[in-house]
Amino acid sequence: MQKRSLLMAAVVAAQFATSPLWAQSASVELDPGAGASVSVDRPFSIVLVGDPSVIDFEPQDERSVLLKPLAAGATNLVFVDKEGTVITNLTIVVRDARPI
Repeated sequence: MQKRSLLMAAVVAAQFATSPLWAQSASVELDPGAGASVSVDRPFSIVLVGDPSVIDFEPQDERSVLLKPLAAGATNLVFVDKEGTVITNLTIVVRDARPI
């Protein structure tokens, strides 16, 4: 069941990431253990994660999420509104832990 859901999310994310010209694209870099809040310019109804082993998120309100880095790597986060239009497609990079 989980593999099917992940595959479906990846297919939908790939479709959204390659077709709409109106979707904004940006990049966010995070360090392990350092979350970040991300806001979009209009309410979203769906958030798709390309690789859920890299990042998790918690919705804060209808326009923002708290990102929680899980492991070093890169993934994307696609915000979709209730009409199915992509609001933004973010590239999320979680860096390897840096020595102190």
